[in-house]
Amino acid sequence: MSKLSVYRPLLSYPQFLKLLIGSCVSRFGDSLDAIALSWIVYEVTHNPSLLALSVAINYLPSILLQPIAGVLTERMNQVRVSAVCNLIRGAAVAGCAVLFFFDLLTAPLLFLFIIVNSTVESFEMPAANALTPKLLPAELYTIGASLSGGVSKTLELLGTAIAGTIIGLFGSHTALLIDAGTFLFCAVMTAWVRYDFSKQASNENSISGYLSDFKDGFRLIRVNTILPFILLIGAMLNGIFAPMGAFQASYIGDYLHMDANMLSILSISMSACMALGSFLVPFLLKVFARRTVLFWSFLLLFPVYLLLTFAPYTTALWPAVLTILAFGWSGVCVGVLSVLFSSIFMETVPKDYMARISGISNALLMCISPFITLICSALVLFLPIPAIFFLCGVLFSVFSLCIRRMKGFSAIK
Repeated sequence: MSKLSVYRPLLSYPQFLKLLIGSCVSRFGDSLDAIALSWIVYEVTHNPSLLALSVAINYLPSILLQPIAGVLTERMNQVRVSAVCNLIRGAAVAGCAVLFFFDLLTAPLLFLFIIVNSTVESFEMPAANALTPKLLPAELYTIGASLSGGVSKTLELLGTAIAGTIIGLFGSHTALLIDAGTFLFCAVMTAWVRYDFSKQASNENSISGYLSDFKDGFRLIRVNTILPFILLIGAMLNGIFAPMGAFQASYIGDYLHMDANMLSILSISMSACMALGSFLVPFLLKVFARRTVLFWSFLLLFPVYLLLTFAPYTTALWPAVLTILAFGWSGVCVGVLSVLFSSIFMETVPKDYMARISGISNALLMCISPFITLICSALVLFLPIPAIFFLCGVLFSVFSLCIRRMKGFSAIK
C-alpha cells in the first residue's frame, strides 16, 4: 500500500480522475479497434496496398488539421468539445460495425469512416490535452502523467491480449462495438468534469483573431527555451520505435527464423514494460534529478539496439531471449521518457496556450515516424537489418550525449 501512496494526492482532484478514467477506458477500446479495423479493411478490400493506404488516410487529417483545431478549441469549452468528439467517434465506429455485420460496408464507406474518425480526433486531442493542466496543480503533473501512462498501457495490453479471442469468437464487428461503447463511456465521464471556463482569456472571435492565436503559438515555441528542446525529445520518442516497427516482421522471419507468435510476444513485452516504466517515474524522481533520469533513459536505448544487432548471431534460445529483452527494455525507457515529456510539456506551456501548442506539436511529431520509416526503407537496400539497428543505437547514444549541452536541458528543473 505504501508503494501506491505516491498517487494518493490525486484523490483530492476528482475532476482529473474523471478525465483519467474515461481516457484510459477509451485506450482499451482503441487497442481492440487497432486490430479489428485493420482486419476489416483487409476483409473488405482484400488488397494489401489499400491496407497501407488506410494507415496514411488515418494520419493525414491529424497532421493537417490539428494545428488549426488546437487554435479553435483554445477558445471553446474543452470539456464539451472532448465529450462531443467522443460521442461522434463512438457513433462512427458503431455505424462501421453495423454495416460490416450486414455486409453493407464498401471500401469507399470504410475510408469515409476512417477520415471522419481521424478528423474528429484532431479536435478531441488538443481539447483533452488542454484539460489536464487545468484540473491539476503543477506539482502533480508528473504523478498524474505517470498514473495515466501506466494505466493506459496496462489496459492497452489487456485489449491487445483479448482482441484476437473477441474477433475469433464474436467477429470483428463485436470488437468495434466494444470500442464504440468505450467512446460513449469516455464522453459521459468527460461531460461529468466540472471546470469554470469563464476564467479563460476572451479573445476576438474573428479570422484575424484566430490567425493571431495561430502565430502566437509558433512564436511561443520559438522564444521559449525549453519548448524546442522538449519537442526534440518528443520527436526522438516518436522515432525510437520506427526502425523496430518497420523491420519487425522481416527481422523475426529472416534473421531469427521464428513465426508470427514472436510478434505477439514482443508486443506484449513492450506494452507491459512501457506500463512499468510509466509507473516507475515517481519513484525514480525521489532518488534522481529529472534531468538525470531523462539523460540515462535515452542513453540506455543504445544497449537495446546493440542486443538487436547481435541477437541473430547467437545460438540456442539466446536469439529469442535477447530480442524479448531488447523490446522490453525499450518499453521501460520509453515509458519513463513519455511521462517526463508529458509533465515537462504541461509545466512549460501556459494553460491558455495548451490546446494550440498541443495541436501544433502533435502534428509535427506525427510526421516523424513515417519519415524515419521512409529512411529505413531506403537504407535496407544497402545494409542488413542488424547493421541498421546498430546505426540507430549509435545515433541515439550520440543524441543522448548531445542533449546535456543544450540550453533546454539545463533549464529543466
